[in-house]
Amino acid sequence: MEIKLLNNNTVKLTLSNKDMKEHNITYEILNSNKKITKTLSLNLLKSIGKLISINPEKNKIFVESFKTKEKGCILYLSTSCNNIIPISKKIKTTIPLIATFKKKSNMNNFCKNISNLNENFKFKSELYSFNDEFVLIIFVPQEKKEESLALIKEFGKVYGKGNVKYSIIKEHCKPIFKKNSIENILKLT
Repeated sequence: MEIKLLNNNTVKLTLSNKDMKEHNITYEILNSNKKITKTLSLNLLKSIGKLISINPEKNKIFVESFKTKEKGCILYLSTSCNNIIPISKKIKTTIPLIATFKKKSNMNNFCKNISNLNENFKFKSELYSFNDEFVLIIFVPQEKKEESLALIKEFGKVYGKGNVKYSIIKEHCKPIFKKNSIENILKLT
C-alpha cells in the first residue's frame, strides 16, 4: 500500500492487486457497496494512524475510488477540515488473519507454536465462537504473514485475511476473548 498526503485534507491510498487480495476485496465490490468501502476506508485509516493524524469520529470522511490497470485501486480520503497532519515517514502495517479450529487442543497447540516462533513479538488477538468451531483472529505484521498462515494450516483452517473478513467475524460470531486471546488460551492450558 502506498500512502501519499496530497494536502492538509486529502490522503491518496494506492492499493496494489496484492493489497486487494490481502483485504479480500475487488474494485467491483468497492464500487457497488458503499458500506464495504466505508468499512475498508475506516480500517485503513486506523492502520495508517501512526503515519498521519486524522480523526474519523470528529470529521466526516469522503471516499472516492478508482480502478487501476493492475487490478488494484486508488482511494482518495478527504475531510472538510484541514487537519490531516503527517506524523512519521515509516509505518508498520498489520493484517488480520482468521483461523478456525474444530478441536480446542489444535487451537492450544497453534497458540503454543506461534508464541514460541515469535517470542519477542506479542500478537494482538481475539477469540470468537461460531457453531462448534473456535475462530481466532491474529493481527500479524506483513513480514510474519506467510509463516503465520503456514502455522494456521498445520493446526486448523484459514478462514480468510483482511479487514472485510474481520468485520464479518465481529458481526456474526460470539466473542470469547476480545483481546490478548493467545495469552489467555495459554494460561488456561
